[in-house]
Amino acid sequence: MPRIPHGEVLVFGLANIQIIMSWLGAPEFMDRGYHAWIDRASQLPKPVMQIYLSHVVKKQPDPWAIVALLGGEVPQPIREGTREFADLPPNKYVPEGVSGKNIAKLYKWMEEGHVDRFPSEAITHLNTVNQFYVVYQNFYKTWKFIM
Repeated sequence: MPRIPHGEVLVFGLANIQIIMSWLGAPEFMDRGYHAWIDRASQLPKPVMQIYLSHVVKKQPDPWAIVALLGGEVPQPIREGTREFADLPPNKYVPEGVSGKNIAKLYKWMEEGHVDRFPSEAITHLNTVNQFYVVYQNFYKTWKFIM
């Protein structure tokens, strides 16, 4: 039998990929323990998964899940005819609050009608548009989760 260098790591990685793909593609068929563990580890708000799954199955996001994610009401522009939105305060799904720039991205995405593309960065980290900050924040959360 040939020896594959670091084969254990490769098999472990493939198993993790299979679990994550099951969670993203068909979470209703997963074991409840796996599903609950990945939900906790991902730290994604529940409406984010509802939006994603609705987008995958129906080819359009669930608008009520988006409203729930934004605190239960549809944000209005600061001034009529502009794309400027005020930052929203923290809510039960987004403890850091929602950036006005991400609200503008969501509005633009919905109004252009390109619902076949998913604005993942605007939904998964609503509090900022700074990618470097998000990478740092995710590294810290992962480190904290592991420790």
